[in-house]
Formats: sequence, C-alpha cells, structure tokens
Amino acid sequence: YTIINDSYNANFESTKLGINNLSNISSSNRKIVVIGDMLELGNKSIGYHKKIGSYLVKKKIDAVFAYGNYSKHIIKMMAKSKSLHNLYADKNILIADLKKYLQKGDIVYIKGSRSMKMEDVITGLQS
Repeated sequence: YTIINDSYNANFESTKLGINNLSNISSSNRKIVVIGDMLELGNKSIGYHKKIGSYLVKKKIDAVFAYGNYSKHIIKMMAKSKSLHNLYADKNILIADLKKYLQKGDIVYIKGSRSMKMEDVITGLQS
C-alpha cells in the first residue's frame, strides 16, 4: 500500500485539498483517509468537521478511520455513506483495525493537527 503523510498540521482548507488530491489519483485501488481532529479553529470547529464529513462522502472515499473528539462530527456526517467510516478514541485500536483492513495497492492519506500526532499511525503500521 501507499501512504501519503500529510500529518504535520491541518486546517479546513488543507484537509479539503488533501482529500481532493487523493480522490483525483488515477487508481482502481481503494482510497483510505486516516484523519485526526483539526484543532485551533475556534468556534467554527464543529462546522468545519461536519463539512469535511460531507466532503468525504461527496468524494467517494472508500474508508475513513477518524480519531479525536471533533472527528465524531466527521463520522456523523457520513452516517448514510456506504463507505467504511469508524471513529476511534484510542489510536492503538485504530492502527490495529487499519492493519486488518489494508490490502495490497491501497492508498492511505493521513491528516490531522500537529498535536494529534497522526504520524503515530505510520509508526504503528511499520511495527
């Protein structure tokens, strides 16, 4: 599988752009987003997370593994989506489930605010 590591920071625009870029990759393989909270958005946090959830549905991402308190709003917006979409409070459980889910050829996009330490997912996949 291929990992796109965009885990250093996240705001609404950079997250949306990353999802768009993933969806535009010409590939018949599955496209997976591992997303942590976008922090420091102030009173717009919930709204922006909801918009990202709707955007993930629109872009027909195959699976979303979300981590964090605000990310629950992403998953709520995906409720009627046919794609796999799970919320995690424990990053180690997310990593374990992602390892079971991954198949050869998958493309995994990892995104989240710096303090969410989403690079831990990459380290976990390598162990």
